[in-house]
Amino acid sequence: MLSQLVIIYFLFVTCVFAGYTNSTTSPSIDINEELSKISATCLPNQCYEQLSGDQLTGWYGDWYNWKLLHNAQTAIGFQEMRKILGFPLSVELTTGCGPSSEDVDAAPTIEKYYELRESWKRVSYSLTEWFFEKQLLSGIEFMDKRVPAVRRIYRHKFKEIRRRPDAKLIVDRKEVDMMFEEYSSIQYDLYNAIQIFWENKKCRKVTEIDVVKGEKNNSGDKILNLDCI
Repeated sequence: MLSQLVIIYFLFVTCVFAGYTNSTTSPSIDINEELSKISATCLPNQCYEQLSGDQLTGWYGDWYNWKLLHNAQTAIGFQEMRKILGFPLSVELTTGCGPSSEDVDAAPTIEKYYELRESWKRVSYSLTEWFFEKQLLSGIEFMDKRVPAVRRIYRHKFKEIRRRPDAKLIVDRKEVDMMFEEYSSIQYDLYNAIQIFWENKKCRKVTEIDVVKGEKNNSGDKILNLDCI
């Protein structure tokens, strides 16, 4: 009896959430325009130095920051997909294993099916290899503040899927599979857009226009205090 009530409750919550995502509206955005904004992002060196915690410099700092930015945008996609499907967000993104296709097929619930598919993706995108959870979360915070278009794009595209006229109210495996297909496409476009602004080295040279708040030292030189993260 208890197990039946749990199943009924789960179906009810899933149905209500799915109905909510289909009925609510949000302003439409131009994906190409948002990608262009990301490509045109201009961040000075001080921002990247703060991102790496001022612990790494030179080639090592560049490698760390690039990997963290890439992994952060990947993780943001998982967060938005979980949110739109109504699954818990309290999961460590840097943990996971590479489940076999048999494990995925044998998942007893739709939530477990999603978790196994996401776990496989996290491993394939190296989210479980390079950073501790705290480091990845700092990268996500950085992206949300400095490149907010990343989260807007993921959210918009996932909402579009759930608002399809033929979208099922109760999320099933087909809906989850469709989400992951869209995720791979978005992730690829975002990777390329971030790569463009990352390779724009001219933006890293700070001028007085870039200074958010500046003071002078005893020699009269400006001390940069950029509120980057």
